[in-house]
Amino acid sequence: MEHILKSDSDSIDFHGYQEYLLTIKDRLPAHVYAFASDAKYFDLQSPTSLHDAWLETCTIKESGKGNRNEARTLEIHLSLLGPFHDRRIHLMYGGVNSYSFNGPRDCEGCAGKNHGDLYTHEIRLSPYDG
Repeated sequence: MEHILKSDSDSIDFHGYQEYLLTIKDRLPAHVYAFASDAKYFDLQSPTSLHDAWLETCTIKESGKGNRNEARTLEIHLSLLGPFHDRRIHLMYGGVNSYSFNGPRDCEGCAGKNHGDLYTHEIRLSPYDG
């Protein structure tokens, strides 16, 4: 996490992320900015928060177009069990140029067994220009 996590303490600070989102707002589709900047997805009391959600499925799809399917695109689909286990949250990312997926560092008793709770998330623009 480039903007939310503080490297010196692993604490969460949304202020820097909100500032970053404002700098890229005009380069994001309106629905992506609305999602990324909506506080309910970060609010620990909200059933729609992604904090503490559990990953159920992650599908990474690489598709091709052209005579040899050489024009490649990536899509990522996530299905999460909400933090209060009362809903499923589906996220779909298209036109993905890069992604990072980090597993748990210190999930007590679950090493190698699961991904643990989702701690936090960020939407960022890649420097990729192709």
